[in-house]
Amino acid sequence: MSEPSLLTALLLGAIEGLTEFFPISSSCHLILAGHLLGFQGPLAALFNVVVQLGAILAITIHFWPRILQLIPRDWPAIIPRSGQLHGLHLLLGIAPTALVGGCFYQPIKLLFTPETVLYGLLAGSLLLISAEWLPIKKSIQPLSMLRYRQALAIGCFQCLALWPGFSRSGATIAGAMLVGLERSVAIEFSFLLAVPMMIGASGLDLFKQWPGLQPQQIPLLVAGLCSACLLSCLTIRLALRLLQRVTLLPFAWYRLLLAALLYGLLYSGH
Repeated sequence: MSEPSLLTALLLGAIEGLTEFFPISSSCHLILAGHLLGFQGPLAALFNVVVQLGAILAITIHFWPRILQLIPRDWPAIIPRSGQLHGLHLLLGIAPTALVGGCFYQPIKLLFTPETVLYGLLAGSLLLISAEWLPIKKSIQPLSMLRYRQALAIGCFQCLALWPGFSRSGATIAGAMLVGLERSVAIEFSFLLAVPMMIGASGLDLFKQWPGLQPQQIPLLVAGLCSACLLSCLTIRLALRLLQRVTLLPFAWYRLLLAALLYGLLYSGH
C-alpha cells in the first residue's frame, strides 16, 4: 500500500515506543514492520523520523530534572568543573556522530533497507557480547567521574548507530562499558545522550524531508507520534530497571534470532 491507515500508524508508533530504549534497534523493527506492511518509500522514512520525536519527548520528561542540572546558569558555569557531569560531556558525546552524520547524510539514508539492517543486527550483537565478555576494568561510578576523553570515545561508538540495525542505545551502552563505565552508569549516560542526539538527528531529517509532505499525511504522522510518546512513557521506567538488572547478552541473543528471521524472510525464495 502507498499510504498506511491510522491503525497502521498507531501500530508502528507503538513499535517505536516499545523498542527505542532497549539495545535491539527500534529502526530495525520499524523498517521490518514497514516492509511486512508494505509501507516504504519517502513517507515511511519521514514517518520513522517523526515517531522518534515521541520517544525524545518521553526521555525529556523522565530526565527533565537531570537535564536542568546540565544547563549552565551563567557564563562562568559554562567552564566545566571537575567531579561533576557537565553539558560538555554530552557535547563531546554527540560531536563525532554529528560530524559523520552531517558529512555522509545522503549515503547513510541509502542504508535504510532490510538487507543492510541484517548486517547491523549481527554487528551490534557482537558489540554487546564483547562489552559483557571482555575483561575490561569498570572504574567509573558514579557518572560524575566520567572523563572527557571517555565521553568522546562513547561518542565515537555512537557513530556505529548510523548504520541501521546497530542500535543507538546498544552502541552507547556497550561502548561506555568498553571504556570503563559500570553498566548502570553506562545506561544513565546513554539515556541522557539520547536527548540532544535524537533531537539533532530528527531535526535535520525533518528539515530535509518536510518539503515533500502532503497535508493529508499529517494525521498519520500525528497518530504515530502520539502512539510512540505514550508507549515510550510507559516503557522507559521498565527499560531502565530491566537494563540495570540483566546483562546485555539476552538482547544480543534476541538480535541474532531476529537476524535469522530476517534472513529467512529476505532470502527464503532464493
